[in-house]
Amino acid sequence: MGLVCALGMTAWFQPVCAASDGSIVLHLEDRESEVALYAVPVELQNLEVDELVAALLDQGVEPQTAAITSNTIRFEQLEPGLYLLRQTRHAPNRQPFKPHLVHLQADGMQVEETPKTAPVVSNPDFPRSSRHDATLPYTAQPRWLIYVFAMLGITCLLGGRLLREPYEK
Repeated sequence: MGLVCALGMTAWFQPVCAASDGSIVLHLEDRESEVALYAVPVELQNLEVDELVAALLDQGVEPQTAAITSNTIRFEQLEPGLYLLRQTRHAPNRQPFKPHLVHLQADGMQVEETPKTAPVVSNPDFPRSSRHDATLPYTAQPRWLIYVFAMLGITCLLGGRLLREPYEK
């Protein structure tokens, strides 16, 4: 049994001796997932993933789809070959995983993956205050401190000027 980490996914390759067909098992945290599995034709195997998705959709290749049950999606009875996994539905508060290729090399090979589906991060909603038609961020700074320090600054400037004048004459 081997462990491979690539493209932000963890995959375990486990040969299954008793079965004569392969399978791909996805473990996801997103409870509303649906994944499409495309068998990649030989003539398209040299394309990048984004180009491959567009080519498969253009050619009208029908995917095998499966919905999630118990945080798991299974594709079974697969022949050896190259397959493209693409998430077609996901929860609104989760990001979909990136389409990626899976290569089943031999009969009975089982691939288990845990693709990363991170929660959607939104900007925090800071309270706003409006002043002179300009929207300023609310900093929770008390405004009276501004006036106190302004008066203190003016007092220091005037005091320095008064103390300096007798010595300069």
